[in-house]
Amino acid sequence: MRQCALFLTSLVPIVLAPRPPDEPGFGSPQRLEKLDSLLSDYDILSLSSIRQHSVRKRDLQASTHLETLLTFSALNRHFKLYLTSSTERFSQNFKVVVVDGEDESEYPVKWQDFFSGHVVGEPDSRVLAHIGDDDITVRINTDGAEYNIEPLWRLINDTKDKRVLVYKSEDIKNVSRLQSPKVCGYIKADNEELLPKGLVDREPPDELVHRVKRRADPNPLRNTCKLLVVADHRFYKYMGRGEESTTTNYLIELIDRVDDIYRNTSWDNAGFKGYGIQIEQIRILKSPQEVKPGERHYNMAKSYPNEEKDAWDVKMLLEQFSFDIAEEASKVCLAHLFTYQDFDMGTLGLAYVGSPRANSHGGVCPKAYYSPIGKKNIYLNSGLTSTKNYGKTILTKEATL
Repeated sequence: MRQCALFLTSLVPIVLAPRPPDEPGFGSPQRLEKLDSLLSDYDILSLSSIRQHSVRKRDLQASTHLETLLTFSALNRHFKLYLTSSTERFSQNFKVVVVDGEDESEYPVKWQDFFSGHVVGEPDSRVLAHIGDDDITVRINTDGAEYNIEPLWRLINDTKDKRVLVYKSEDIKNVSRLQSPKVCGYIKADNEELLPKGLVDREPPDELVHRVKRRADPNPLRNTCKLLVVADHRFYKYMGRGEESTTTNYLIELIDRVDDIYRNTSWDNAGFKGYGIQIEQIRILKSPQEVKPGERHYNMAKSYPNEEKDAWDVKMLLEQFSFDIAEEASKVCLAHLFTYQDFDMGTLGLAYVGSPRANSHGGVCPKAYYSPIGKKNIYLNSGLTSTKNYGKTILTKEATL
């Protein structure tokens, strides 16, 4: 952890006038039909109603070390957030690769836009935030509730709308559906009939047994699972507005939320604690992959097996992604695809999960398996998530779950 010299700048007090009951942007009782079907209660704010003020800069090269206060009123309460930006919770090797046909380029991330902190006066609270030039995303955890702020345009299909949506996690309607295996599915390692056919074990059983035994004792120095995150052309178009910045910021902020959940969860009666995930690389695919007749690719323009449908068969897409991404997946703990497809039966995601059973497939940091069909090694450390469900974009909180 880097130690940075502190120097204070002047702090100008921020005073917010009492909230007029119907003033737009200050928790006004605006209602939208699309939101009413998702949330039992919410507020819509204008960006101008969220006040930001820099508090201090942590070093002479303060482009990535900032401190700020964020204040706003919503859902019948006033919020004052103390936030700091830092790259320390992100991988040192992190990079964003933008792929457009045969061309690849690296996208520079604005790390100074990503913050963590707490609610002033509530030391046990936790806040994660992304504050961009024209959008903002925040998650606030307090003893009483969890609050979420995200851009409104995602949910109403109007990219010109600059307002934000504020809601409590407990006010999401029918949130219990997310716990259904049909919605957030997984392929168990024991279910060999559900795995890609023709896999040949690349490791002797003794080595696998040794690996299973090593899992018994937690290692505090090896507590982070590195991720390869892939955004296909559909996700880039609809969730990213066709912008590298919007796509990148959404994925970083989402994975940061998931990591926060893991880091603050005790596993196995507190024997395993402080474990989390970290993005090693984001790959943004701006355009569909061109394929020859009879060939398939997870990022091709058409769906499979039914080209007329909006979405792939979810299991076939996971298999195809695992096959196509094998070389890159071999270098990380997990590889995850983000897409925008309306899968059958309301499915939002699918992944291979591991098992302590000897000779099992799937899970984090797996061994290689040889595919005689593809004539190469594949790794079943893969999963996928769609942010489209029954024709609508899902809430950021739903994607986190």
